[in-house]
Amino acid sequence: MSFAQLSTPFAIYVFTTDANPYTVVNPGRAFRIVSIEAQNNNNAATRTVTITDAAGNAIAATAAPLAALSQTWLYCNTTLNSTLIDAGENLIVQSNGVGMTVVLYCTANPMLALT
Repeated sequence: MSFAQLSTPFAIYVFTTDANPYTVVNPGRAFRIVSIEAQNNNNAATRTVTITDAAGNAIAATAAPLAALSQTWLYCNTTLNSTLIDAGENLIVQSNGVGMTVVLYCTANPMLALT
């Protein structure tokens, strides 16, 4: 017998207004980050972005500064299941300035208990 475990995808959007770290508060459930998109909406400056868990473990980062008015997909650090986010775990998004949109594409992780 075969079966599939399906879950509803969702996205978390972060819009940077300065160079301060932004805490993404957990939506109250365990989930997996499937992919991450970074968009530099600033028309005059390059931007970088780093995403970590609350303990400072790297999840993803831009490989090189992102040119003005461009976008890229970030490569996730797949060691130690860093893309699996526990129900009580927050994320930190750090950019070097205003004008970034970071989109975390996620899905509930059926292998983890949901709260």
